[in-house]
Amino acid sequence: RYTSVEKGLDGDVLQLDYGTPMIKSQEKPLFIRERDYSCNYIGAGYKKEYLNFCKEQYKSMIIVTPPSVNEPLRWNSFKDSHVNLAFHAKNNILNGFITERFWEAISLGGLILHDHPLIKKLYGDRKGLRMVTNNESLKLYMEESLNMSVEEEKNYREMNYQIWLDCKHSYKEQAKKINDCFYNKY
Repeated sequence: RYTSVEKGLDGDVLQLDYGTPMIKSQEKPLFIRERDYSCNYIGAGYKKEYLNFCKEQYKSMIIVTPPSVNEPLRWNSFKDSHVNLAFHAKNNILNGFITERFWEAISLGGLILHDHPLIKKLYGDRKGLRMVTNNESLKLYMEESLNMSVEEEKNYREMNYQIWLDCKHSYKEQAKKINDCFYNKY
């Protein structure tokens, strides 16, 4: 990860990564728990073919925005779903931009299906963190995730949570970047 400081119109501008409300001092998420949905997706209607497939094949919470979704509903949808879908706009993929929904899901130890080559490059392609390229891979990886043993599921959720910890994407870590950049240099 990198942090860059650029000159803006009114002074220095610090580029931050997306943050998530979870912080290291909080209790770890419950990796093994009852879940209401097979999968969730909340966001702009990226990859409608995949979203429609999930709506038809699985008990899904799929909410396409706008309109906006309140924070508790969005946050709880990650926790209440067995698999979190993190799909991106074509321009986000081309520009190497990973959406906030990926970071929210991973901060809760989510099992994630995504469509971004950069995520695959940075964090690999394994059970619990798979890149989807078509409906066949979506179905294969959904079934793989839904049919994990309890021990496997716990292991892969913990691995994903560790990625989030290592990337320092909590609000607290983002605030630390600001402090370190602007206040410690004077």
